[in-house]
Amino acid sequence: MGPFACFIGIWLQIVEVWPSGMRLVTYPELERQGPMACVFVAWPHSSQAWEVGDFFVSAVYDPRYPSQRTRRLRAWADSLGLIFSTWSGPEGAALIAEVPWSYKGEAMRWLQAAISSWELGDEHLYPWAVRSYYRRVEGLRLGREIALRRKGWTGKPPTYEALKAYFYTHLSPERLWVGAFGRLALREKAEWRRAWAHWQTPAADTIWTDQGKDGRLPADTVEENLWAYPIYGAACVETPKSWPERLAFVEAFLSRWQAIAPPLQFRGAFERENQYCFEVRLDGRSYDYLRKLTHVSAADSLEAHAWAAAYARRRLRLRGDPGRYPDVWLGALLRGDSVALPDTLPDTLWWQGWSVAIRGVWLVQELYSWDTLTESNRAEGREYVLSDTIQRPPVFETLWIPALPQAKPPLEAWAAAIQLNLATQPRLKWILIGYYRRRKDQQEVFRRLHALRKVLIQQYRIPPGALEVQVRPMLPDISPQAIRIVCDGSF
Repeated sequence: MGPFACFIGIWLQIVEVWPSGMRLVTYPELERQGPMACVFVAWPHSSQAWEVGDFFVSAVYDPRYPSQRTRRLRAWADSLGLIFSTWSGPEGAALIAEVPWSYKGEAMRWLQAAISSWELGDEHLYPWAVRSYYRRVEGLRLGREIALRRKGWTGKPPTYEALKAYFYTHLSPERLWVGAFGRLALREKAEWRRAWAHWQTPAADTIWTDQGKDGRLPADTVEENLWAYPIYGAACVETPKSWPERLAFVEAFLSRWQAIAPPLQFRGAFERENQYCFEVRLDGRSYDYLRKLTHVSAADSLEAHAWAAAYARRRLRLRGDPGRYPDVWLGALLRGDSVALPDTLPDTLWWQGWSVAIRGVWLVQELYSWDTLTESNRAEGREYVLSDTIQRPPVFETLWIPALPQAKPPLEAWAAAIQLNLATQPRLKWILIGYYRRRKDQQEVFRRLHALRKVLIQQYRIPPGALEVQVRPMLPDISPQAIRIVCDGSF
């Protein structure tokens, strides 16, 4: 980092070290970027402690937990209009409070009270937190299971001793960062310093350590999905190290992917100093495109201008609402980095482009039982593509009759089956057929089917040309709520 970049970094965030050992960080350039103030308490931890830290921040304060402490904190937060959130990453974890600007000092006192009053000795809190943890993962959660595999987590809550040891080890005064995304007056800084001056973590009873996971990304793998679900994945793409170029690369990568073969669902965040990690649900076309993508650069001036505009929009969102992007601001803070984002970037950056290196864990339909990602094939440099001779799956057709009056059609299963057929026969077309008992009900049935078609197109990315709607008089042996799906050849 050059002298000018260092100067910009110092200007972007002001750090003060207090006699108590804590550090205060403020971001003067973000002053009054929005109607709300965002304050935080953050601390670093190792990547091996990430899973325990994620469980810890979820247990520090949950408004649903029935205790006097929770009721007092909830009433206090409601009086301030406080919005509480948490963040955890490989660099550390944080508690975040968003309040109107005039209440930012009170919000910091609320965060201090939440940490200071954490009920270590409450025999009911830990079992309740464990039950809440398991409730979040009930049912079939393929995407989450793969995300845990990618992070190297066990997918199980830590022990009570591990939780206590995390608190004693990582929340000592010299490890805490307290701060605000904005400017603080000298009076406000003095008040915060006095409030934290005598805070100490409790004396440790026992210290638990985990010598297991090394935190490295697991080898790239493909696992067959024996059901007809779409493809799930949890992966990381390598990014440049400077923040402006990281942001530019991610915007170009996502814009191209979205334009050519958009994923069905996507959630991403920055991790470490050179990774952007995401969890996705894909169809076959999107997966095929992603696995073949090795380089991204602007194809023409129109695309270069679109990417530059996407960078500008993301930059404005990061600066205007920093509390919603803790992976950027707090991750960089705990790594000792500074987020400096210029207004514009050189045009040559978009034309030069970047190489794309992705590694992760994928759960792929049985149809795509490729072995392109195994170590042996990668070492030999062989490249495989989907063979044209693969046997095509049977064409999807069905008759759905609701078992209960309020039952809803299984749109996700329908979409998965349609996508499975479209992967090998992209020109197929289906008809959604509904039935009416009386002539006056015809338009109501027609609108209901069109609403389902709209959901399949917008939410599940079914091509509009692949779906058509028809209504017919009700047959004697079919419910008026029934829906038939038939394949009508190609469009």
